[in-house]
Amino acid sequence: MSWDDFELFLQVVRAGSIRGAARKLNTDHAAISRRLARFEKELGSKLLHRRSKGQLPTTAGLELVAAAEAMEAQAQLVQRKVAHRDAELEGWVRVSCNLPLGLKLLMPLVEKFSKLHPGIELEVTLSQQLADLASNDTDVALRICLTPPEDVIAVRLCGFAIATYASTPNPTHWIGWDPDGPYEGFIKQTECVDLPVRHRFTEDLMLVEAAKGGLGAALFSCMLGDQEPGLVRIGPAHSVASVFVLRHPDHRSTARIRAFVSFITESFGELADLIEGRRPQPW
Repeated sequence: MSWDDFELFLQVVRAGSIRGAARKLNTDHAAISRRLARFEKELGSKLLHRRSKGQLPTTAGLELVAAAEAMEAQAQLVQRKVAHRDAELEGWVRVSCNLPLGLKLLMPLVEKFSKLHPGIELEVTLSQQLADLASNDTDVALRICLTPPEDVIAVRLCGFAIATYASTPNPTHWIGWDPDGPYEGFIKQTECVDLPVRHRFTEDLMLVEAAKGGLGAALFSCMLGDQEPGLVRIGPAHSVASVFVLRHPDHRSTARIRAFVSFITESFGELADLIEGRRPQPW
């Protein structure tokens, strides 16, 4: 049995007739009659006396009215509690972010956000999956991509650029990375295109450490390379994608999530020069 059946029965009792309930619900009275007949069959009891001027509940129907009204009151109470919670700047916000964004940019912002909103708790996980929001495991996702999914609310924060870095302006090797990675075509646009390749590292943070250690030149994001005083940028930055903050449409009116998205949007606006490769280097 579904709550919808109980609710429909209440509407008929309160309207005094199936036709009256049909007008209120903007539906066909024959459809209501069929649903009530099926509901009575499931319960194994007659719920309404059918009369020419309307319907009256039977003894069993009166008992069901009391039970249905109690269910209705409980449902309304839950709805009010949820609405109140969503209107308050308190509770948990589950955030998903990729590893470099999370460690280098998001984590320094957590303390600032916590001071602004002491009632909001953040749960941060690292993930590259665009489908996190659909699985309902995440409230807000920070993603680097060309085009965000169509079934989410997406706000573009800034562009995303990569460049070649090394510990010296004249590296002797190119550091390899995941051959299935997204940046392979950019090697041909770098100053290190003719260098031999050594080793292979599949994560940007590993490439940064390898380049700092003198293993050669590597291609990774400007937000990582331009913050490392031990690295030299070789050649120009290349814009390859955008940074988006994503949330599920169901959270459109949730105050704590709106507060976090607003904070992230403003904060990443201030970080745009770094992420897009426009920050002047200290050397």
